[in-house]
Amino acid sequence: MIRKEIKEFNTNIFKEFPKMALLTAGDIEERNSMTISWGFMGTIWNKSVIVVFVRPTRHTFHLMEKSERFTLSFMKDGYESELAYMGKFSGANSNKYEATGLVPVYDNDSFVSYIKDAKYVFKCKKIYSDFLKPECFIDKGLLSHYNEMIKDYHKVYIAEVTSLLVDEEYAG
Repeated sequence: MIRKEIKEFNTNIFKEFPKMALLTAGDIEERNSMTISWGFMGTIWNKSVIVVFVRPTRHTFHLMEKSERFTLSFMKDGYESELAYMGKFSGANSNKYEATGLVPVYDNDSFVSYIKDAKYVFKCKKIYSDFLKPECFIDKGLLSHYNEMIKDYHKVYIAEVTSLLVDEEYAG
């Protein structure tokens, strides 16, 4: 992996997010990755940011809450079954890295892990978070994405991109 300036990142993120990425939170003692397919990148407060969404019912949620940082690893083609496993099974009940063969790499600069075979890794520092609120949905049909009994509304995290790592094959 080589470090690149975020300004040099030039890909169609609308093609990348639906394929799913791995959000990794926690520290070297306790870490977990989960698949995400909802998110976006942009600029706010004069910062390059990534916005991700995590349900409080996910094992990764408590790690996101404890940590100031997380990573987002966009995988190369051919990792569809591993991504599916990482989204379907909980890290609270299994070692998802052992089960999938994915290798977490601990980053001493950001004190969080990323996934070794990623094509892009965004190191992120949280700068804002809040829960989606049912009363704020203008399109009430979107509430069908949530279980009314559990009330598992996603928490939104806006994070500054502090560093970008790119696999040499994709460095351009």
